Amino acid sequence: MKPMSPTYIIAVLCTLLFGGTYARSHTCTEDQMKVVVKIKTDDYPDDVSWTLTNDCEGSKVYNPNVYVSEDAEYSHTYCLPSRSAITFTIEDSYGDGLCCSEGDGGYEILVDGAVVISGGEFEDEETAKYGSCDALSVDAGADVNTDADADDSDDDGPPFTFLGNIGEEFFDDDDGLEASGVDIAPDRSHLVIVTDEGEMIFLNLLDYESGHCIFDLSDELDETDLEGVAFDPTIWEPNDMHVYVVHEGADDDEPLLYKIKYEYDPYEGECSASLVDTTSLHGAIPCLETSNGIESIALKSASTDAEPAVFLVGIQDTGKIYEVTSEGRSNGPYCYDSGMGEDDVSATTYNSERGHMWSYIESEDTIAVVDASKDCPVATYEMPSSTHETDEEGLVIDFENGLMYLVVDGQGDGSIVSVYEFTYPENLDECLDLGVSPGSCSDFEVCTDDRRKSLR
Repeated sequence: MKPMSPTYIIAVLCTLLFGGTYARSHTCTEDQMKVVVKIKTDDYPDDVSWTLTNDCEGSKVYNPNVYVSEDAEYSHTYCLPSRSAITFTIEDSYGDGLCCSEGDGGYEILVDGAVVISGGEFEDEETAKYGSCDALSVDAGADVNTDADADDSDDDGPPFTFLGNIGEEFFDDDDGLEASGVDIAPDRSHLVIVTDEGEMIFLNLLDYESGHCIFDLSDELDETDLEGVAFDPTIWEPNDMHVYVVHEGADDDEPLLYKIKYEYDPYEGECSASLVDTTSLHGAIPCLETSNGIESIALKSASTDAEPAVFLVGIQDTGKIYEVTSEGRSNGPYCYDSGMGEDDVSATTYNSERGHMWSYIESEDTIAVVDASKDCPVATYEMPSSTHETDEEGLVIDFENGLMYLVVDGQGDGSIVSVYEFTYPENLDECLDLGVSPGSCSDFEVCTDDRRKSLR
């Protein structure tokens, strides 16, 4: 295990979620204002969460449940554009605020050293505002669009905008760290990346000062070509955290689903990961003896007391996606084309509220959206031109917070995570005519000891 510096993730989250930047020296530029959020906890620090929004840009910092020490002072510093209108909302899950029934806590917002917002005695929630968007400055050399139609958006454009790359310093080609899959924890506490040499990278998004760890699990795993990671929210709790990763099972190899236990001590800043269970997917999908194997995994439905979790696994060289359970069984005759009638599906993420599968089709450099209930594509979005010769190996969309993460295997140039601002498109109701018929692959056979068994 190697502890990881959190500097890059702070910088990215502050920039992407808020429109500001993070500086270790807390020095902002001349055209920025320094905003400091100070929190003093009461006797129940984990009750508190807050959001800070720049209303001029609609960007937001979300800081949920990061506090672990009673009667302690925390400080968070951001650099924002000098003309910003901020809204600060603080919540207490128990409903007794920060003061004064269970301690003497409170909060302050400072702008360039001056206290502009303060409080602490509230019940469930309190909101305050400061600043104005008026008279925003424009760089002298910048192009300004004065057309009457300047605000009209391109309805045919992709619903994501590239924001930046992160993670270069975390991937070392000499150590075999080639990123191959990514997912975000149900509570948004961790971004987890797997590599094709048996490593896992846990980025703790809640406690920025510790808990960023990388683990080499190659000695514990039977096979180490990891191609995807997926969370089941039922088994991800603060004191009992588990995550699933999948080994591809290419050629005549056996596809495997690993259950990994992750432990993090916020008081000591220590973390560990260990193998809990190994489940074969041999009898859940078609035989892979001439295949490149499983290339992606995504949660479709969480486990319950009566039912196992259901995952969507994508087969790279067929472009087909199958439903499997966390117990290693097929979930029935459910098979979907990944959206374009093409092979080379490299990543999939699923929106359970709308029933949409979002898959990256590497051969087309396109994200395809499939309506699972209709088994048909409803949208395709061509990716912007890349600056590297790369393989896009993992995709996860934080639908709640409007961020898309695309893991890129640099193929010798170092792996990265590309981050995009994401807005869920409307009117994804009509099936597209891409030559893919609904039910085109539902009549399939799974692999067994005698190699095949029909599901019908």
